Amino acid sequence: MSLSLAKCDCCDVNEYTTSVRGADTYRQFEFEDDFENLCNDCAEEQNTLTADTMGDAELIAAIVSDSIGYAGPYHAARHVSDYREGQSAIEAEGRRYGCWCERGSACFGNDLDALIESAVRHWGFKSDEERERLLAKVERWQEIESDDRLAGMALSLAAPVGGI
Repeated sequence: MSLSLAKCDCCDVNEYTTSVRGADTYRQFEFEDDFENLCNDCAEEQNTLTADTMGDAELIAAIVSDSIGYAGPYHAARHVSDYREGQSAIEAEGRRYGCWCERGSACFGNDLDALIESAVRHWGFKSDEERERLLAKVERWQEIESDDRLAGMALSLAAPVGGI
């Protein structure tokens, strides 16, 4: 990915743009093949990577990776489930919508949408190889958690030090 002074292919503004070609190993946004250069505003608007376009497994892996492992897959899956269910449905059940874990409170002020957005942005910086590696690790972690929740919690404690 490179930064240069060029005309945006979307809005024709002449400003610093991000070249989106050749950005397969480092990217914040994902794009259709229609653009070579985009200004930051158009890049954000044209981005095709959103929580709604990601599968549950990807979003769970993104949360685990974004939290450097503090949130294990079981924990992340609860966030994804609440996000997919939506605020109005959760509040209709008499539950509070948000992320009420320690990280959610400290980093996001209990704002589940902000936690999800952070994870999606974090996922966007990962190469395809990194994404596949993280998905495999999280899948294996889920297998361990399903057999032994305490072992899953121990992995969560070790992940920030040992790397996720």
